[in-house]
Amino acid sequence: MPNLTRQTQVIGRFAPSPTGALHLGSLLTAVASYCIAKHAQGQWLLRIEDIDTERCHSHYSKQILTDLERLGLHWDGEVRYQSEHLAHYHNLLDTKLNTLSYGCDCSRKSIQHYCQLHHCLATNYPRICTHKHLPRYHAVRLVLPDHCVLFYDQLQGIISGNPQRDHGDIVVRRRGRVNQPGMINYMLAVVIDDADCGVTEVVRGADLLEPTVRQITLYQQLGWSVPNWLHLPLALQQNGLKL
Repeated sequence: MPNLTRQTQVIGRFAPSPTGALHLGSLLTAVASYCIAKHAQGQWLLRIEDIDTERCHSHYSKQILTDLERLGLHWDGEVRYQSEHLAHYHNLLDTKLNTLSYGCDCSRKSIQHYCQLHHCLATNYPRICTHKHLPRYHAVRLVLPDHCVLFYDQLQGIISGNPQRDHGDIVVRRRGRVNQPGMINYMLAVVIDDADCGVTEVVRGADLLEPTVRQITLYQQLGWSVPNWLHLPLALQQNGLKL
């Protein structure tokens, strides 16, 4: 289980998804996180985020490792593969987060229909299944708190948001089958991964700034220390689109 107190050693990480070859945008994040960790005489960990079995492929994982080694970005310890920790994710969701989550059998179409009938906006989930007590092989939603969350980003400054009002009850596990839970949501998996490994510095692209408030909420709900954050500007093409 993760430590509940802040560690003195700086621990950074690079966590690519093997959906393709390592590209320049990811490489910039890797170099920045590596330099920050090593400048502080800390550790730099490598995690392969292969939880999405439909889009991730092992040959890309091998290629990413080869490219990092070729570029002199040597990680500390063993590579962590999300696909090897699925049971751990499911266990934490069904134990520590059990009272804060519930089964949901709504489809996008049924939510849209409900909102049309009740004249409500479909931006947040309208809590149709909150009190149905559905089995958890359905999709599982997590109840986010209705209060302001503030955090300091070391490059972007002070960021705030209200998890419940901004996002509602979020899906943290997709629908599965009886006796076979569905796919764990990326957001929950990365919080568990970083906490398990004692990560103190999360360095990543600014496109991931938006979900940070929700991730901080997950740390708090699980009773874990929140890491430091630094969101880098994105590498853009000449037309301004993400590289």
